[in-house]
Amino acid sequence: LIVLILLPGDWIFGKQRRFFVSTLTRIALPFWEVSFADFLLADVVTSLARPLADTAVVGCRITSSYLGLGLRKTSDVCNAHSWTYSAALALPYAWRLVQCVKIYSSRGERPQLANAVKYFTAFPVIYFSAMKYHSPREDWVGFYRPAWIACAVLNSGFSYYWDIARDWEFQLFSPGKGTVLRPDLVYENKKGYRLAILSNLVLRISWTCKLSAQLRHLYGLSLVLSLMEVFRRFQWMFLRIEVALLKDLRKASVSYTHLRAHETSLP
Repeated sequence: LIVLILLPGDWIFGKQRRFFVSTLTRIALPFWEVSFADFLLADVVTSLARPLADTAVVGCRITSSYLGLGLRKTSDVCNAHSWTYSAALALPYAWRLVQCVKIYSSRGERPQLANAVKYFTAFPVIYFSAMKYHSPREDWVGFYRPAWIACAVLNSGFSYYWDIARDWEFQLFSPGKGTVLRPDLVYENKKGYRLAILSNLVLRISWTCKLSAQLRHLYGLSLVLSLMEVFRRFQWMFLRIEVALLKDLRKASVSYTHLRAHETSLP
């Protein structure tokens, strides 16, 4: 797959492959201005946190075998209970957090600071979940597990609010607006929008639970939760891109109105 993506030439969607690789590079090395494609793909990558962490463990084991490290040392570092796994799990959220800070520093968009806090709330979830394998059982039951549950609820609630109110611009959390949706909808089926609001809540909660260390060895359940997250992100992208297009249309409409007003004011 990596060879196919990096294959030179224009055949097999060469232009699209180069754009994809350049966007991934901009996410992993955030030295440039953040574009819409950058943060859209970075959001998608947060849904791939578990596969990326699994890949990191595999890469760690392969590298250890080539370096000639002992089996015991390799198993201590390269497994799903190690801090290597947790660090890889947190990396996509760190990339997205950096993007939010960069957008705020370059454009002054204050909501991006709150967005950065949203991604930061994923770190305690990952940390307290990992402590199941790095602390005595009484400490896990008495402190770390309740802390993990509290942080997971906070992360899920914050993320759900942001999806609905910010990314999709629905008015569910704005009482007095008269509708839970928004005035300008691209698709005619309003039931689909309402179903997206409801299903996103359930799927947000399920994906946060997927970050739990307790579920790592329940392979059937992990597969189901992963497929649910694929659907949630698929659904999210349709509505997120819809909002981006509507914003562009609003800007174009305002610019046209100002232009017409200027033309009519001329002698």
